[in-house]
Amino acid sequence: MTMALAGHAAILPVDSEKAVFEVPPAGKPEVYTGATDVPSGSAIAFDQSNRPYVVNVVDPECYGYVAVLDENGNWIRRDFTAALKTAGFSVETPTLRTVQNRAVLGFDRQDRLYALVPTPRKVKDGVDINGDMALLYSTDHGAHFQAYRVGIRPYQGTMESSSSGRIPDGPPAVFRGVHRQRLSGKGVTYPDVGEQSLDFCSLNRLDVILPEAAGEGLRLPPALVLTERANGVTSHSGGGHIAARFGDRLFVAYVEVPEDPARGGNPTFVAEVDLGRRAAVGRKQVANATPLVSDSHACPTLALTSTGELDLVTGSHGWSPKHPGFLFARCVRPADLSEWTAPERLGAGESYVDMVVDSKDNLYIAYRVHPQLWVRKYDRTAGKWLPPVRLLEYTPARRADGTLSYTVFYHHLFIDRNDNLYVKALFHDFDTGLKGRFPLMWLVSSDGGASWRIPDTAWMRKNMAK
Repeated sequence: MTMALAGHAAILPVDSEKAVFEVPPAGKPEVYTGATDVPSGSAIAFDQSNRPYVVNVVDPECYGYVAVLDENGNWIRRDFTAALKTAGFSVETPTLRTVQNRAVLGFDRQDRLYALVPTPRKVKDGVDINGDMALLYSTDHGAHFQAYRVGIRPYQGTMESSSSGRIPDGPPAVFRGVHRQRLSGKGVTYPDVGEQSLDFCSLNRLDVILPEAAGEGLRLPPALVLTERANGVTSHSGGGHIAARFGDRLFVAYVEVPEDPARGGNPTFVAEVDLGRRAAVGRKQVANATPLVSDSHACPTLALTSTGELDLVTGSHGWSPKHPGFLFARCVRPADLSEWTAPERLGAGESYVDMVVDSKDNLYIAYRVHPQLWVRKYDRTAGKWLPPVRLLEYTPARRADGTLSYTVFYHHLFIDRNDNLYVKALFHDFDTGLKGRFPLMWLVSSDGGASWRIPDTAWMRKNMAK
């Protein structure tokens, strides 16, 4: 049984028991997604009319603007390079593709637009998009932007986003990792893959910046320190939504480096910030995620229900289906860190989790089980996780000797105001020699993850509020 695609697309539908979509076996990037009229993007967000806004910080020819869909079905470019120049950032024209880049977009309840984007930077081979991050702000849906320096290096920061399913009342919190020390050494020996090193372990201070609306602009007060032992802040895949707020409380999930980074695992904490007092007021260790070696890729993701229940998924950096996967835990009382359910193991071999919540408080996660991209739903009414869906697969990843080549999807998960799910993916593998040449693509579901399609502009226009 195969799954029919809506609209033209050259990505291949396959047996639904295996995966919904398959990367063409020949590994040809030019036929990965086929013809599409939706702008490729690193992030997407939706205003009060459910109008989509897309930003691309991977492809040099698409950098420097937010694409907005208007009522007539046209994609309009809202340029932000002038704002970058005013704030003193480089505005060199990018020439190099940076496949790991990420951005964050979101709105507050006043429909003000925020974006966290990397900036251009001169390097030996040209200009990449890997300079310091800029915080962009617009009160008129992108017609004009202001840019702010937030002291964040690429891959070391993120921001609250309305495309997580929860819309902040005011300016979103911005999270900044400040590098302190890189650790090195050997870790645990695993029977099937050998000895693991501390290649992905470093000590970082984790700050939270709480911007304030001030006239037509923003004021950035001094940052609050959440921990001095964070192991990174974000990764290239998943990990996009680490915070949520309930009333005057902000909750933030992160992983710390343990005292024994070679064997201490990945202690996962949730911190609480009093937004009225602008102070960190507590934290709780909820789980200790795999692998046993401290690993910045084992970053958590956090969601909040309409009644204040906090839901956490954390771990792991799985490279084999034999290895334990994610842990899932819930707070026992609304917006209260003191007591959590015992962490529940979700599966095996999982990596790079991202999570959103819909209007009925159902949870959705997207993640890699090498060499596939999976999605899964937590049904709130049933009180359980439903069987996962294998969304995207690259069959040739298995070599002739049975081993797996490295594949990754640089994926992130978003949700609009009508509960449509969006997965952004960019396929990447080492064995074909086509590293970095596959295009960004969107996959969307309008039925809670049961079926998926490649969206077109006409479909997205119909989902805008009238």
